[in-house]
Amino acid sequence: MESFNLETNISNWKRKLFQKQNLEPGDIEELENHLRDSIEALISNGVNPKEAFEKSVAKMESGFDEALEEYKFSSATHEPKSKWLSSWWIPELLPNILKVFLRNLKRQPGYSFINISGLAIGMACCMIIFLFVQNELSYDTFHEKSDRIFRVDQTLIWNDFDGLFSSTGPGVAATLKADFPEIETTVRINNLPDQLITIQSSGNSIRYFEEDQILAADSTFFEVFTMDFLEGNPDNALVNPYSIILTEETKSRYFQNNESALGKTVTIGNPGQQVDYMVTGVVDEMPSNSHFTFDLLTTLSSNPRVKQRENTWIWTVFVTYLVLEENTDLASFQEKVNQKAPDYAKSNIFPLFGDEVEAAKKYELFITPLREIYLDINQAGNRIGSVSDYFYIFVFSSIALIIILLAAINFMNLSSARSAHRAKEVGIRKTLGSQKTSLISQFLSESILFSTISMFLALGIVYLCMPFFNIIAAKELTFSDLLTGINLLQIIGLTLATGLLAGIYPALYLTSFNPIEAFKGKISSLTNNKFSFNGLRNSLVVFQFAISIMLISCSVIIYQQLNFLQNKSLGFDKNNVLVIENVEKLDDQIETFKQMIEQKSGVVNVTKTNAVPPQIWHEDFATVYGGDGNSVPLNSLNVDSDFISTYDLEIVQGREFEKESSANQRYVVLNETALDHLNWTDGSSGNPDFPLGESILFSGLDTQYEIIGVVKDFNLTSLHYNIQPLAIFHDESTVWKGDNRFLSVRTSEGANLMALINSVENEWTQISGGLPFDFTFLDDQLASQYEFEQRVSSLVTIFTGLAIFIALLGLLGLVSFAIEKRTKEIGVRKVMGASSSRIVFLLSKDTLKLVLIAIIISIPVSWYLMENWLQNFVFRVEINPVIFILSGVFAILLAWAVLSYQTIKASVQNPVKSLKSE
Repeated sequence: MESFNLETNISNWKRKLFQKQNLEPGDIEELENHLRDSIEALISNGVNPKEAFEKSVAKMESGFDEALEEYKFSSATHEPKSKWLSSWWIPELLPNILKVFLRNLKRQPGYSFINISGLAIGMACCMIIFLFVQNELSYDTFHEKSDRIFRVDQTLIWNDFDGLFSSTGPGVAATLKADFPEIETTVRINNLPDQLITIQSSGNSIRYFEEDQILAADSTFFEVFTMDFLEGNPDNALVNPYSIILTEETKSRYFQNNESALGKTVTIGNPGQQVDYMVTGVVDEMPSNSHFTFDLLTTLSSNPRVKQRENTWIWTVFVTYLVLEENTDLASFQEKVNQKAPDYAKSNIFPLFGDEVEAAKKYELFITPLREIYLDINQAGNRIGSVSDYFYIFVFSSIALIIILLAAINFMNLSSARSAHRAKEVGIRKTLGSQKTSLISQFLSESILFSTISMFLALGIVYLCMPFFNIIAAKELTFSDLLTGINLLQIIGLTLATGLLAGIYPALYLTSFNPIEAFKGKISSLTNNKFSFNGLRNSLVVFQFAISIMLISCSVIIYQQLNFLQNKSLGFDKNNVLVIENVEKLDDQIETFKQMIEQKSGVVNVTKTNAVPPQIWHEDFATVYGGDGNSVPLNSLNVDSDFISTYDLEIVQGREFEKESSANQRYVVLNETALDHLNWTDGSSGNPDFPLGESILFSGLDTQYEIIGVVKDFNLTSLHYNIQPLAIFHDESTVWKGDNRFLSVRTSEGANLMALINSVENEWTQISGGLPFDFTFLDDQLASQYEFEQRVSSLVTIFTGLAIFIALLGLLGLVSFAIEKRTKEIGVRKVMGASSSRIVFLLSKDTLKLVLIAIIISIPVSWYLMENWLQNFVFRVEINPVIFILSGVFAILLAWAVLSYQTIKASVQNPVKSLKSE
């Protein structure tokens, strides 16, 4: 019995219908849609296709002659609908386009899922990355004068670092203001070290707070920066010494019951060194997209040291900002500053650093726009906050573009691969008179509909994923940020652009068919067609996998570098070290507290220092006693006699400090790099124990410090930087020690840390009288240096996984359609005796060749990108070619898994069914 072919019968019905007079192609198309809807409704109710066709035709043709006569009368009295044939976009066709779209959506659920899910994931990634990039570029734009605010940076002339740094001496601001009328106002900001805050309530109860976000500024702060005042007056809030501004959150912690904070007292400092400040204002929190923030803001005039050194250019701990007059040309102003810089150097820098200025580097001042500070475009850093990197904006923007391209490529490939399914439709439409422009409009409209559905799904994905993204990226982005006016327009633009990008090639390709060839089913052999499918499809598959392999390789190298940073030997033992912070609060009880800790179970050693890694960065100058008088920059560290043994440093010459020896105050221990900088690398002095017994002068002091030991180099700071020269002084020396003290407690393996910490905290509470107890672990503190890189690595890994998923979705769809097209071939091969494994190989080999080509293309690109990124680290991994091989193998395995799943399913099918499929 001959099987019933629904499509053939519909085509025959249309051909007969076309012979009726005065029916235009658009009308026949509309009738066909009604017929198909009726047939599908009957089939869904269990009616077989033949019966459904016959019932639907009978229903439509009943009363057809009457409708036709009415149509003839309408046609005779109206102009023909020429616009249906000539216009590329006809609004009246939209319902028809929507019906065809929904019909195809229903008939090809797998294809629709791949397209919609791929586009949705791609769009969601684009929108999240867009918000991230928008936030990165928005830093400091909320200030009213943001386009006129600039920071003064200067060249770093007195150590080995080339480039700029972001702070100046206190005298720079006044000098520039006096010399340049273009400057409207200036402000200096200094960040204070951690401070103990004491609040005495009305009931005489005392509460303590440890604060690490305290800034001191000139009274002009609010003339430069814009903040919302909740209490107080910005015009006079910082005029008087010992005034202090609180943020709303800080006020709520200090004072209860929503009482006004104005006039209340905030005491800053350790016991015996406390200073009272009066609250003169409460401000809203600084927005998260600010290059600096604070919890408390006090006056620079409160610091007597600032008044004593008001005119110096050497005490470079102040960040100086300028507000330029409106319409000031920045390039011209910068040139004027450059012309004055030599005079400034001569009068302010030469007295101490004349040799450095003459022999090493040119002293310059740079005027950096406020909006460039966070992105650190001139790489001067940020003394009072964090910085980002413009490079990562480029990276994530590129990833967003790549992901949306991968999703669009899936749509293009799958739409083109399905061309055989729609070829006869195109042929019939052309035969019935449809113009190419209207067909292109049809297919582009379908593509935009896909894109629109995907966008709504993408918005849901963004809403669900935003909290997790914020955790990983350390941001405060909200879904509502997407719903602002300009962003909504950009979302609409993304939807249309994605739809057009994804649909333009399939639309051109499908409408290029010759109707006769389409009816004969010869579209697969259109090799001379200018929109040749196979070549472009293969190129797009190569592009997808090249990008995927590149992202895999880059993710692996980033992971390796971060793992290297976390595990590289730093020259000391970072494990099992508990660091107790701010022990200077105990004043003369520090030694007593240290002895108590030493007696605890599980404690191996305890040492007192004025800094701990990675913050050993107090730089000063040393000269060789009896040498040529040239000064050399050295970092200094003040320690007690247990430091070297507690940190397990390697002594390469001499000894460490002796315990309870008054002679320690005139001794110094150097690291190997310090010897290199002091040009003491040989025994030319004739001293057989060289350099032991030699002496240095440090920090302008007349005291000679005798070298008693040399330790092997260890990393004082982040592995982004070289090991710096270091002079280790005893805590009893006269070298300036700063205000902070730390106790580093080395514990034994397997010690009960929680019990130990609780016990130490109890001792602290008894000695300090209830002051806050702050501690950290050394390895955690060292790991925190690379939080930014860790976040970048996590985000790149996530987006890489999504890109690979989209690429594999596309491959799954392509393979499915390729196998569907070759179903009869598979059946014939099975009948002829081919094994399933042989069929799998035959169907997979072409695609695997494309993956191999992608591997070859991806290697040099990813190598170049990662080599550039690794230049940011002094200590780094070397790129291993094996990474690219393994990434390629991983991609091949993924592709093979997708291919095998589909091809095995097809190859094990009964060949009789395969042969019947066509």
